[in-house]
Amino acid sequence: MYGCDLRGGDGSKGGFFQYAYDGRDFVSLDKDRETWVAADDGAQVTKRKWDGDKSIAQTYRAYLEVTCIE
Repeated sequence: MYGCDLRGGDGSKGGFFQYAYDGRDFVSLDKDRETWVAADDGAQVTKRKWDGDKSIAQTYRAYLEVTCIE
């Protein structure tokens, strides 16, 4: 699930990107730090893998701040 927004007067951009598995939170993007946050121990493997390739977080951040806003 994801969402993005263009905030009022200052033009700043917000957004979130998160994955769920079997109806429960799994991992989410910390957009400002370009890292992933694991919701539980089961998501740690995915977090480490995705954090190991910074281009994944950078791609999602760019999507939220540019493409999604358009």
